[in-house]
Amino acid sequence: METLKALLALSPNKRIHIMKSLSSLARFTGRSDLWRQIRQRHGLAWSTGTEKIDAFTRFFDDSKSLDTMIKWLKDAMQQLPKSYAELFLFCTFTGLRASEAVESVRLITDKYTCQSYYNPESQILQHYRFPDTLIRRTNAVYISVVDDEILETAKSIQKTPH
Repeated sequence: METLKALLALSPNKRIHIMKSLSSLARFTGRSDLWRQIRQRHGLAWSTGTEKIDAFTRFFDDSKSLDTMIKWLKDAMQQLPKSYAELFLFCTFTGLRASEAVESVRLITDKYTCQSYYNPESQILQHYRFPDTLIRRTNAVYISVVDDEILETAKSIQKTPH
């Protein structure tokens, strides 16, 4: 019980990091059910409680305008190796995180998986067909609308960065 009080007394960000570690330990030791029961019994949440105000603040932050973000992307693309720059561009076009974009590029460039992943009639990447690699609890992107240029960007990425 003392340990729980110490955990609850920590800052929200530290508490979440510790909870993630405990969750990994519970999975490793086969005690995930016990960890879930402890979290439920003591109301341990996977959030800092400030997500809504943080999003609101970001929304009204003038330094993060669309023009500023596009300028940052252009500057980054000029300084990065070609495959990394193309991956950044693909992330921007699809709304995927970098690790998801890497998986998406892998699916696009594989002639077998591409047939079920890309729907040419509706011009969408169907992420929901590969939930184990592309659907995450915290960021669920089910589809991305793409055109031929975006597909060519993905196909032109020679070596997918890790």
